[in-house]
Amino acid sequence: MKKLFSILIGLLIIGSILAIDRDIMSISKYMNSPGKGKDTFVTTLTAGHYTAAIDIPPGTYTITSISGIGQVSSTKVFSGAIDGKGSDNSENLKQTIDNVQLPKTVVLTLTGSLVANISTDTADLKAMIPRRNTATNPITLTPGQYKSGQDFDPGTYDVIWVSGLGTVSSSNLFDQGIFERMGFADLTVKEFKNLELKDGSTLTVSDLTIKLVPSK
Repeated sequence: MKKLFSILIGLLIIGSILAIDRDIMSISKYMNSPGKGKDTFVTTLTAGHYTAAIDIPPGTYTITSISGIGQVSSTKVFSGAIDGKGSDNSENLKQTIDNVQLPKTVVLTLTGSLVANISTDTADLKAMIPRRNTATNPITLTPGQYKSGQDFDPGTYDVIWVSGLGTVSSSNLFDQGIFERMGFADLTVKEFKNLELKDGSTLTVSDLTIKLVPSK
């Protein structure tokens, strides 16, 4: 009897803990959800990674293409092709994407030659914090393969095209990395913002010269 009573008490305790965990998760989800701010925010973005609460305020956004063509995605499992003016494929791609939720720490990524306007009236400007960047020194790179922590400081960089026509790629492509064609030609990238190059990641520069500048 005592054994059965102890088992029942144990089950009640476990059930209470699970209920508390669910409540905490619900509260966390509410606090981290976008759209709770009341500020208006509008800006223009080009290729790169943009972290909510560092590069842009958290909020629910409308993304509208201005020019070029590229992909828009986020770490909140959102992805969609978006097309700027003048593309032959514009009838197959969206000009505007609504209700893009970007809570704190979610990363919005634009690729290709896309130039887009993002706007929201639910921005939380008070949530913004400065970037903590371990990269401090700019460096110019010619064709070759480079290792972060060995050839340059680990950190976050803006990649700026200098000369040539080729590709820039990193080993962390799906973790705020890069695979872009850069150069002087139409629909190539001239600058890529906020590339994350953690210690040990590799960067490959093919047929062009670029400059890495620590992101602000």
